[in-house]
Amino acid sequence: MEIANDRPSIARRFVEIQELAGMEGDNRAFADLLNGAAKELGLPAEWNPGRVSKLRGGMQGLSPEDNMVIARVDPKRRGYTWPAFGIPVAAGDDPWDVLARNAKRRKAG
Repeated sequence: MEIANDRPSIARRFVEIQELAGMEGDNRAFADLLNGAAKELGLPAEWNPGRVSKLRGGMQGLSPEDNMVIARVDPKRRGYTWPAFGIPVAAGDDPWDVLARNAKRRKAG
């Protein structure tokens, strides 16, 4: 598995989550969903249609808090490492262990 945390890869995963949530092209509704998730996590509700559009277009990166919010609305529940790095983490796994295992595989390969 390759770690891809460049903006185009992040944008593809972000668009996939938006589509899986049934909000393809509806940036306002998706921003509302993300703001709801942010509030549940105790984070500021900073999402708006313009910011969603920038992420969809690969014009903005993600903060760790953004990853948590986006992962919260991911219908496939792949964990907070998936939006930024493309690494799904199963429930009960330590995401840092998963990252370390994948880094070792990349060095060996």
